[in-house]
Amino acid sequence: VFCWVTVFWLRNKLKARFHAPRNGEEVDALVGQRAVALQDLAEGALGKVELRGTTWNARNAGTLPLMLGSGCRVKRVDGLTLYVERE
Repeated sequence: VFCWVTVFWLRNKLKARFHAPRNGEEVDALVGQRAVALQDLAEGALGKVELRGTTWNARNAGTLPLMLGSGCRVKRVDGLTLYVERE
């Protein structure tokens, strides 16, 4: 009996610590983050950027071109593609 009482008492604490993120929580956290262009990206072009040490597919959603090594901001995320704009 004591074991069951302990499990119910700790249930919420354990869920809070080990819960899986709700739909969109992690993706929304990428919006506003700074990325670095890994290649030149013209307006509307698809290419690669680095964010948090990982290479991502990216589309230049801005009106200015991105040059190799230039900083950009994530404006939105669609699947595995980041839509970025020059800083």
